[in-house]
Amino acid sequence: MVSHWKSDIEALWRVDILNIKMKLGLKFAVSFGVILLLMVVMTVNSFVNLQNMKTDVTQISAANERMALADTIAINYKDAVATLRAYAAYGDAGYLGQTISSFDNLLKSEEELLALARPEKRQECQILIEETTQYRDIVINEYLPVVKLYHAAKAAGNFVQGQEYERRMTDIAKRVAPLAKSISDRADSIAVNNASVAKTLIDDSQVRVDRINQVSLVVSLIVLVLGMAIAIVLTNMVRKPMLALTTIAKQYAEGNLRNIPEIKTTDEIGELADSLKVMHNNFVRMITNIRTASDQLATTSEQIAASTEEVTATSEEISRNMQHLTEETDRGNTSMLDASQALIELSSLIQIAKKKANDASNNSSEALHVAENGRVKVTESVSKMDNITEQTKKSSMIIGELSEYSQQISHIIDTITNIAKQTNLLALNAAIEAARAGEHGRGFAVVAEEVRKLAEQSNQGAMEITALVQKVTEKTQLAVDAMSQNVIEVETGVATVNEAGAALDNILQAVKLMAAETGEIGAITSEQVANSDQIVQLINKLSTVIETAAAHTLEVSASVEEQSSAMQTVAAAAEESSAMATELQGSVQKFLV
Repeated sequence: MVSHWKSDIEALWRVDILNIKMKLGLKFAVSFGVILLLMVVMTVNSFVNLQNMKTDVTQISAANERMALADTIAINYKDAVATLRAYAAYGDAGYLGQTISSFDNLLKSEEELLALARPEKRQECQILIEETTQYRDIVINEYLPVVKLYHAAKAAGNFVQGQEYERRMTDIAKRVAPLAKSISDRADSIAVNNASVAKTLIDDSQVRVDRINQVSLVVSLIVLVLGMAIAIVLTNMVRKPMLALTTIAKQYAEGNLRNIPEIKTTDEIGELADSLKVMHNNFVRMITNIRTASDQLATTSEQIAASTEEVTATSEEISRNMQHLTEETDRGNTSMLDASQALIELSSLIQIAKKKANDASNNSSEALHVAENGRVKVTESVSKMDNITEQTKKSSMIIGELSEYSQQISHIIDTITNIAKQTNLLALNAAIEAARAGEHGRGFAVVAEEVRKLAEQSNQGAMEITALVQKVTEKTQLAVDAMSQNVIEVETGVATVNEAGAALDNILQAVKLMAAETGEIGAITSEQVANSDQIVQLINKLSTVIETAAAHTLEVSASVEEQSSAMQTVAAAAEESSAMATELQGSVQKFLV
């Protein structure tokens, strides 16, 4: 089977190579693309089968849940019947509660089964719920009350009434018996049906799983066979041409150029074979040219060796004459260099003097500017000192007036003090007179006492004001003295500032004179620098001419020496070329063309 696939794929690739002209990369891409496509198909198939299996599992789970609910319904129904019979037999109230609870659980299970039932079974489940509801209503509303009355009559010893209740219980039981049988049969039918559906789903799922396993195995084998076949074909397609090219390359490396690569492919290997073919043709053409050129090189080398001997003799004579000329120009150039050096030193000194003069001129300008600013500042300081003097005098006058006001306040306070003392005396006299008047003067004595107190308070306040006024007067006098001293100091400062202004004016005049003199020195040094520069330029030009002549002489001498050396080198090279030509001829003979 593998060989069959291999032959088909090789045939397909041959058609592809001849007609479509695919590259190696595209061939590999297409091959792997086919494998990937098969893998995608296998993956999609597996995904679909898994989804089907998921659906089967969901259906089986639902069927199992329905089976469990059917079993629960049967158990709850049996519990309800058993507890009902126990209550009818014993009349215990506990059995009554269990009966009602069992019926409730039974209906709840039936409703859950209805929610999970398949569409074709929902009507049957609905009928089951209706029958169970009807059965429960009859039992709870009719049968249980009669049972309760029966046990009550029996407990009371009323056997006749008890037999009547027992008959009624029998009638109700006969009436609900068909309904109970229908409920039991229908529940059994639903349970059997759910079990059958679950078994069918499980069998179908097992069949589907077997089919999935078979399909997956077949697809995996197909992908494996195709992958192996494509890998073998691609390996042979690359390996065979590469072995052929390797063999030919080894022959070329050994010098055998008689074989030409014949690989008929249009991919990168074919391009490599074409390039190797072009290289082969170039090698053959190059080796042929080398053989011809080596023969010509041997002949030409012998002719060059003979000519170089004559040129060497002539060059040696020219070299001796040029050396004598070089010595003469060197002596003249040395003299010019000494003169140029002396003038350069002189020019440097003049340049230094010019720089110093310029620096002095700049410094003088800066000093002139600083002096001008100082004079302006002094003028402003004098003006401000005059303002300070004027303000100080005004402050002194105001403080003097304040001192006079303090004295006037002191006089006024003295007057108030005297008035308070007299008022106190009057109040004392009034009190004495009120005491003489007796009972009639008591009110006047009170008023006199109040007046005396006010007089004493006025006297006390006047004394405090007097103390404060005295302190103000003392501080005012100190301020007057300080202001007077400030006036003296300010006037002294004004005089000092005026003296500084006069000194700055003298400095300003001296700086102006110095700036003018340094400017004249700078102009004189500039003229000297210009003259010395012209002389140095002339000497430099003359020195340059001499140096150029000496350089040309040296160059000619050096050229002659180089020519002589070159002739010797050429002679040696000619001998080496002749030897190399012989060696090259021997090397080219190794190649088989």
